[in-house]
Amino acid sequence: MYQNALCAFGDATVLVIGDIMLDKYTYGTVERISPEGPIPIVKVTKEEYIPGGSANVASNIASLGGRALMCGIIGKDRDGDILCQEMQNRGIDTEGVLRIDNVTTIRKSRVIAQHQQLMRVDFEDKAAQYDHKELIEKAKSLAASADIIILSDYAKGIITKELCMMLSDLINQGKTVLIDPKPQNTHLYPHSALLTPNRKEAYGMSGCDALASIDEVASTLVKNTNCDILMTLSEKGMLFTPKNGKATHVPTVARDVFDVTGAGDTVIATLAMGLAVQLPTIEAMNLANHAAGIAVAQVGCAAITASQLSSAFKTDDSKIKTRPQLANIIAELQQKGHTVATLNGCFDIIHPGHIFILNQAKAQADYLVVALNTDQSIKRSKGSDRPINNLHSRSAVMAAMGMVDFITEFDEETPVELLRELRPNVHINDATYGQDCVEAPVMRELNGRLHLIDKHNCPSTTDTISKIKKL
Repeated sequence: MYQNALCAFGDATVLVIGDIMLDKYTYGTVERISPEGPIPIVKVTKEEYIPGGSANVASNIASLGGRALMCGIIGKDRDGDILCQEMQNRGIDTEGVLRIDNVTTIRKSRVIAQHQQLMRVDFEDKAAQYDHKELIEKAKSLAASADIIILSDYAKGIITKELCMMLSDLINQGKTVLIDPKPQNTHLYPHSALLTPNRKEAYGMSGCDALASIDEVASTLVKNTNCDILMTLSEKGMLFTPKNGKATHVPTVARDVFDVTGAGDTVIATLAMGLAVQLPTIEAMNLANHAAGIAVAQVGCAAITASQLSSAFKTDDSKIKTRPQLANIIAELQQKGHTVATLNGCFDIIHPGHIFILNQAKAQADYLVVALNTDQSIKRSKGSDRPINNLHSRSAVMAAMGMVDFITEFDEETPVELLRELRPNVHINDATYGQDCVEAPVMRELNGRLHLIDKHNCPSTTDTISKIKKL
């Protein structure tokens, strides 16, 4: 699934609207303290300029292979010249970048030595006044060709009531809008968007006190903003709380954290790309989580690439989901017109009969979910010497099967409750059980279909084990 999505990134167009800045990095070494005061002397070895603020979001879009449309305001100054050139060098479309006479381009200059940031110097003029009408019209024009719109708010003056009203109209017309928010502008954001605050921003936006749980904060934000909330939680991963449906937590995948600068930009950019190529929200969130793990392991605002993400998904553990996660994913897939089939079993020792059944099952729907019996349930039904392979091993083997899209587990004697929870379009069963099997009434209740597969005398795992014992 993820590899296919990454291949499709080249077809995605994302419009980024927000506060554009220029990041300057001065790198050097420190070998002594200045005689003029208790400060380090930095011997400069390199200087570089990088698009920052909202332009870093656009850089990530372009780096991932998408078409990035940037819309914002900068000055007609030297920093503005450098910023425009750096955006264009990275493949960002700057047609929507307006240059205004009395505006000073925002620049953040950082000094780094031995991988440590020593100081930051900011250049900006919040007093500058300009007419936002041209920006809104430009954004509206560019939105027509965008698959997804990102509002990247750094609270520098770009976000206005009029701009958010225009975005609200676009949402009503079917456009998806993601917002990287700032607490002071919470009252401006359009309803039915998807907000991606970090923990500090979420608490500030919700009005909850510091003792409130993360779940309470997320629920309050959903209620107050009428938006879906994806809260980034640093080392604790992400929490997605939709307006309709259950909250889903995804743990972090970051191993080494060197610099969190721009990690939020990476998250919203990757999330947008995933949604643009029709990934379910939970899967796009998982993709963004892996992207953030890559970004924080690098120094500075690092725009990651699709190939880096691809390497992170060379294993197929991402197919393995909890039942609540799967319920949300299936519901979203069905809303987009896709069909989902479920198949349950032990799948202890894989043999040709299993491959036949899996291929037949996959042919019945767009997506195939395999529910594996837990080790305990197999022992109850088949004896204490089974399974031969534990659930972890069986899940890993099943995840390597190309026809399988998702894997979950169930411990019940029958899959009846599993089916009620997941609500598939089709359930696959062995033809020997017939149309009177226990799953049949549930599938009728769900307005789904029961599909029976004749194994054509395919060998069973029990047969295989018997043969091995005779050797």
